[in-house]
Amino acid sequence: SVGSALSSRPNAEAAKSVLEAKRAQNMSIILKGMKIPVSVMRDAILEMNNQIMQPDFLIPLGTVIPTQEEVVAVLEEHQRIQQDPTAPHAWSSPEDFVLTVGTIPQLGLRVQCSTFTN
Repeated sequence: SVGSALSSRPNAEAAKSVLEAKRAQNMSIILKGMKIPVSVMRDAILEMNNQIMQPDFLIPLGTVIPTQEEVVAVLEEHQRIQQDPTAPHAWSSPEDFVLTVGTIPQLGLRVQCSTFTN
């Protein structure tokens, strides 16, 4: 994904995370526990794939759904990086998640409906 490709930037350690530190840490823990790449998550949610969208996927996902503010912050940072490729930035897995999954239209509603039907 785009975020993954950006993580190898030189001087990446010089940049601060776009997300609040505790929130990013919590997201990281949940995402690691889910063991599903964010690109697969995105496809499963968009396709409403019932094989993947089971309670063991939906319940943790529901706890890390990005807020609108988080999505805007990550999108702005992504745009800044695209405009200045030399800008240092360490693209974390939570930021990659927000960029890849958080931009799905009506994400919260999709997860909530799938949780209810499962």
